[in-house]
Amino acid sequence: MIPASNTLDRARIPKELRFFSGAGCGYCRAGYKGRIGIYEVLPMTPALEKLANLNRPADELMAQAQKEGMITMKQDGYLKALAGITTVEEVLREARMD
Repeated sequence: MIPASNTLDRARIPKELRFFSGAGCGYCRAGYKGRIGIYEVLPMTPALEKLANLNRPADELMAQAQKEGMITMKQDGYLKALAGITTVEEVLREARMD
């Protein structure tokens, strides 16, 4: 789930949810043409820097980052699947971590 406070990424969710599947090329009929990255970026903020300097656990830093609007690699992948850029199967295969 993308936090309600992250209006920029929440705006990427279409009103009508449609998912797509890869058609493959004329030769293999099962693959993908081209590649697109799915990303997880952790911008360093004063609050995160403070937690890191206090040697707080990674899950605490992740919770703070998500509170500040960071989305996970899997969330970025799902947004791209909803946009028809990739498939849910590809996201699940490549973004195994939450």
